[in-house]
Amino acid sequence: MRLFCLELKRVLGTRSTMIILAVALLLSVWMAYLPVSYVTLTLPDGNGGETKIAGMQALQETKQRRSEYSGEITPEKMQQALEQYQKTVEQYGDPHEEDFPLDVDMEQLFPVSHLVRRLVEVNADETGMAPEAAALTAEDAARFYEQCEIHIGDLMKLEQRKYPDAQQQAKELYSEVEQPFYYYPGYTTDALEYVGMYVFLLVFLCTLVAAPIFSSEYQTGADDILRCTKHGRIRLAVTKIAALLLLFVTLFAVCMAIFTVVSNTLFGWECRQTSLQIIHSAATLVNLTLGGAQNWITGMGLLSLLATASFTLFLSSVCRTNVKALGTSLVFLVGPSICYMLTNGQLVAWLRCLLPSGAIGMTNSFTYAILGFEFLHMGQTCFWPPIVMFVAELVAIPLFLALTVRCYQKHISR
Repeated sequence: MRLFCLELKRVLGTRSTMIILAVALLLSVWMAYLPVSYVTLTLPDGNGGETKIAGMQALQETKQRRSEYSGEITPEKMQQALEQYQKTVEQYGDPHEEDFPLDVDMEQLFPVSHLVRRLVEVNADETGMAPEAAALTAEDAARFYEQCEIHIGDLMKLEQRKYPDAQQQAKELYSEVEQPFYYYPGYTTDALEYVGMYVFLLVFLCTLVAAPIFSSEYQTGADDILRCTKHGRIRLAVTKIAALLLLFVTLFAVCMAIFTVVSNTLFGWECRQTSLQIIHSAATLVNLTLGGAQNWITGMGLLSLLATASFTLFLSSVCRTNVKALGTSLVFLVGPSICYMLTNGQLVAWLRCLLPSGAIGMTNSFTYAILGFEFLHMGQTCFWPPIVMFVAELVAIPLFLALTVRCYQKHISR
């Protein structure tokens, strides 16, 4: 225990580590507020002109204007929303025209636009072509939830035409989605993306701390002395790893707690009950509300942090200089995102999902995996990427921690 406390004190005693921890805490507040600052609305000013509002003012205005259609989304609400939209369009014309009255748009169309979009989406034909909202009927609105089931089948035939197994898995996943859906205005999937983005930043900062843990002592020669002590080699390696992982878990828990509290307080805690099928896509496969999605992304973020830190420690145990350890760690950290941007082949898709940092990043991350329709293929057998990512992270943690201890034990100074 004394050795553990000394190692923890050593890591926390470095100036760079303290700066990184401070940055992580500051980012927790800034990243939570950032999506709020991007909320904008254009309103009529009462004199024939328009005015733009942003931030909390725009968020509160959105909540107020859509409050009538919040809560449980019943077929009756769908019918009412469609009727209001069609009457407005019939009276004032195409809302996409530049001369469409802004006050009418904000008073009549904006409160129901999110529901009408979902109606149009689920009534797309087998080719994926969506009808005009004006062509829908009250019966279409009343059959919204029935049409969701039909739409997911048509969509997966388009997305996974050659893979019946993927189509069947998607239908089984969607059969678990609870209906009716719920909607509370304010929080959007754009804001949800910032949960994953902040997780990535935390992992990035922790990588900066972990990379030199072993390599710095190789570089300075201090390791030659430490190995000769009573608690050298295996015990010292385990102590270093345990101290660092405890620091990372504590940092992650504190920072994500701050981020979650600030974000949900700004947007409104009731938004956590909103169904992903309303704010993202009616065909979203997972049975999650916004709150559930936040929890999933946060939990997967912790696993990704531990897996990436374990892999970084392994690299640190085999690299002889800080530059090499840090450079290699950062390459593997951003590797999955780069692979996703460069190609979408199955081999690369498997690789980016199996890497320790495969569940974090940008559009390749776990967030998009649970929102999308992608499946990994091995012959005609298909695998849902979130499950592959989860299993890969669980395997990576003990695997790379064991390799770290082994490589440190067998390290030979030159």
